[in-house]
Amino acid sequence: MNKRLRYLSRLAVALGLALATLSGASGVDALAGPSISFDLSTPTLYVGQSATVDVLIAADDLFGYQFTVDYDTTRLTATSATFLTSWFDGSFTPWAGAIDDGAGTVCFAASLERGDTAPTGQGAVARITFRADAEGTANLAFSGVKLVRFVGGEAGTEIIAPVTQAPASLTVLNTATINGAIRLQGRANHAGATVTADGTSATSAADGSFGLTVTAGTWTVEATRPYHLAVRKAGVTANPGATVTLSTAVLEAGDADDSGTIDISDAAIIGGDFGKTSGFAAGADANGDGEVDIVDLVLMGGNFGDAEPLAW
Repeated sequence: MNKRLRYLSRLAVALGLALATLSGASGVDALAGPSISFDLSTPTLYVGQSATVDVLIAADDLFGYQFTVDYDTTRLTATSATFLTSWFDGSFTPWAGAIDDGAGTVCFAASLERGDTAPTGQGAVARITFRADAEGTANLAFSGVKLVRFVGGEAGTEIIAPVTQAPASLTVLNTATINGAIRLQGRANHAGATVTADGTSATSAADGSFGLTVTAGTWTVEATRPYHLAVRKAGVTANPGATVTLSTAVLEAGDADDSGTIDISDAAIIGGDFGKTSGFAAGADANGDGEVDIVDLVLMGGNFGDAEPLAW
């Protein structure tokens, strides 16, 4: 084949590759011309979880390649690395997914041999499994990339250039969810309780439901509301990515002076405003119905002597 025919042939292959990638045939974002890129099984994971990352190469007449994947060792550990051979099945593999977790590198190199068909198009050539160790954004990049054709004759080889290199990143989270429900004793509307853990807080909805996003760990969860006795639950363990659902908690009513103890002072406040429908102390209306009456007195009396925090 003369030089002009070889050029036209390669031009046609390149155009076909571009059309294939633009049509979405590869299942990854289209990159014009020769390229190397990552295909992430998931872009987001939690501490302790693992994700696979495939390396894809796009080229025509590819006979050999070498590259290094550089990763963030402060957030990731490479636990395994292997060739994927359905598109490119190398006969000679001096770097078969060599992991150096100290340097944060994984190295691959492979070549075909005489008689093998050099692939054209785009395919996955390697897979790395990473374990997430710490939260944050973990960057992935390539270095030392060489894609090579065998052309025979005096030159022997041809370096494919330029090669577009597409970096990527994994987002590592170290959070968990704690949810549940709060009931305000004697009320139909359970909104307004404050639930706290890990320095974060959430407010209960009308049905009493709440949800907290916390750093993974073991926490003490507390629910409070003015003029009610707080409840507390220690030793709530929330693992990364997990959802912990607590049992429904009831906040006792009748703490009219909001002192944390239901005692004679609360009885005096409710008794002093008994019968009022306006102008009463905020804590006297224990059930929140707009009237200080026997229901409020009974709620206080039934809980007389209790002190916070109560068990969840």
